[in-house]
Parts: sequence; C-alpha cells; structure tokens
Amino acid sequence: MLTRLCRLLLLCLTLAIPHVAAITIEAEGSAPIINNDLDRARELAVSRAREQASLQGSAWISTTQEVRDGILEIDNMRINSLTQLNNIRIIDEYIRGSQLTVRILAEVEAEAGCANGQPPLAYRKTIAIGGFSLARPADASHGNLQGIQQGLATIISQSLQQSTLNVIDRGNLQLMGNQDQPPQQLSEGALSRHLNHAQQQQTQFLVTGIIRDLSLHNPAGPRPPNILLDTYRRLDFASSKHLRNFVLDLYIFDTFTGQMMWQQPFATAGRWNRPVHEKTGFGSPLFWQQDFGQKVEATLQEISRYIDETLMCEPFRSSITRTEGNEAWIGAGSLAGLKPGDRLSVYRLYTHYDANQMPVSELRNTRQTLTLEDVQPTMSRGRLPADSNTLNIQQDDIVIAH
Repeated sequence: MLTRLCRLLLLCLTLAIPHVAAITIEAEGSAPIINNDLDRARELAVSRAREQASLQGSAWISTTQEVRDGILEIDNMRINSLTQLNNIRIIDEYIRGSQLTVRILAEVEAEAGCANGQPPLAYRKTIAIGGFSLARPADASHGNLQGIQQGLATIISQSLQQSTLNVIDRGNLQLMGNQDQPPQQLSEGALSRHLNHAQQQQTQFLVTGIIRDLSLHNPAGPRPPNILLDTYRRLDFASSKHLRNFVLDLYIFDTFTGQMMWQQPFATAGRWNRPVHEKTGFGSPLFWQQDFGQKVEATLQEISRYIDETLMCEPFRSSITRTEGNEAWIGAGSLAGLKPGDRLSVYRLYTHYDANQMPVSELRNTRQTLTLEDVQPTMSRGRLPADSNTLNIQQDDIVIAH
C-alpha cells in the first residue's frame, strides 16, 4: 500500500512540473583569428553563438532580457538566461578579413527553478555562515546552550553541502551583538578580520542572525536538586508548561557592498524536559532527543532551504584582483564553474555617505565585458575590449556572469 501511495505521489509531482517544449534557434558568433589559430577562433566563435542562441531563446520565452549595443543588460541585478542547449550543429562557417564567423542550430530549452520563471545559474556561489548572537544570553543558561551561537553555523553549513552553494563555516564570526536592530550595512573590514584574503575575494554573501528567544514558558527557578520534583517533571513531559521557544532573525549580507539584502524571521517551540541543573549542551545527543531539539532541527532545515532558494537565482559575482593592459584577473575559477569563453559584465563599486555619514555602496554597470581566456581552480584571467586604464577598470571592481 505504501509503495502504491509513493508511486501516486511521484506521478502527481511529475504532472505538476510544467513542461517547456524545446525551440530551435539559429545563431551566429564571431571571433578574431590570432596567429592563424583557426581552432581557437572557432572555439570562441561557437561559444559566442551558443550565448546568442540562449539570449534569443530567452527572449522568445521571456521578454525581461535585453541586448543593447552588443552588451547584455541586467535588470535589477537578476540574470535571465537559459542553461539548456541541446543538439548543437554548425551549419555554416566563413572567414571575412581576420574574423571567423560560425552559424549554428541549437535546441533551446528553459529550465524551471526561479521565482521569475528563469532557471538558476550554473555557477557555484560562495557564502560564509557566520555566528548567531544571543539577544538575551541568560536564555541559554538553562541546559548550558551557549554553544548554539557557533553551532548553528556548523549545522547550516553541513545542510547546504549538497546545494548549489559553496559554503564556508565561520561560526566564530560574531557581527550582530545583542542589538535590537541589525546594521543595514556591514562595517568596513568586518570580514577581513575573519576570512583569509582568498576567501574574502570569493565570498559573495554572508549569512548571520540574532537568536531572539530561547526562553522556557514556565522556567523552574534555582533550587537544590530534588529527586521527587525532577522525576515528576520527567513524567509530566507532555505538558505545555515545558515548552521552550526558539526564535531567530536571519540576515543575508552582500559582501561586496556590505549591504543587507534579505532578512527573515523563523520561530518554533518544543518541549524541554531535562533536569534544571543538567548541562545538556547544544548539539549533544540528549539535546536532539528532546522534542525541543527536534523542532530546532526541523527549523534549521527550513532555514537551509530558504538560503539555497534565495541565493540560487542571484547572479554570480567576483572581484577583480589585478589589471594589466587589456587583461584583468578575478578571484574565481573552475571550482565556481567558470570556463574559457565565458563573458562577464564589469561593474564599478562606488561608496556614498548618507545624511548621518554612514557609507552606502552602489554597483554601476560600466557596459564593458571581460572575456575569460585562462581559468584556474580559484582564479581566472580575461581580456577587456580596451586598455584597463582607458576604461578606468581597476582592482576591486566587480564582474557579474551572464
């Protein structure tokens, strides 16, 4: 019977998934022939033709993507592109001057996944999970749960290992304190004190939060151990008076601008039946055996899903670490899914100050493109359309993936 129910559920889920038929797109791509290297020129031309096929297919399915003067425009910093190209065939190829042009036919298929109907990017974004501050530290004294401040980061990091994200556990990073209102902008240098140089270059988002409430609904006051009272509390485990709260505010910061991007509350409650004087400890076997521990575990799974679903559709970004002539290096490579021929839009990071002299960061599209030529595991080198000094592109500017 259970097997039949599972099959029926699987069938319902299959039927519930919208099917998008593939469309056939014809597209062209061109590349310069350098040192008579036709193979290299053809490889780059096909890559650009594939990109054009994706853009044309996306325009056919959704009108939110636009090409202006040969540059991909990004609306509200959200990338819209198709990631599924099938049955690619070169149907024509010709040389004009020093340019090789290819024409391809490809089947383009939209992939579901993002709230705006667009598929998630194939690039792997890096996030750091920081510590979670206690708004009321005294709440953690019952059961000796002070370790929850770092422990949450470790558990969430482990939960996200199978996601589309590359996760760095930094539970020792405490930025929030016990303040009522979190900062809307991270202080300058907040990450550099806790992440090494390479990690800081690759990290796009910081996840942290404040634990607002860990209190018991009916806490037992301090008293000497009493066998009868402790036994009664264990026998009366189902009573609602044993409920304990778990209330958390989650914050996600953009590490390039320091701005808070999202905040989301989570709350649950479960029964806590451990003796008053026991130092249970967060994450111990006894902790997870409690109804409260199981409710916390379920909430952490919900938090992990929220993080993955929120960030999987965000554009991939990396910082420019060096420029020389018309070449630029970025702090991301093949481990993030980048490959030669990928084209990245270059953005400049500006810092303004509001009326209270608080810094406010802004990313502006330079309308320039960096085309990757050499991709290493954690860094890449690409070519700009002109000298970096002429374009005023420099270290710490940002690239965003198409």
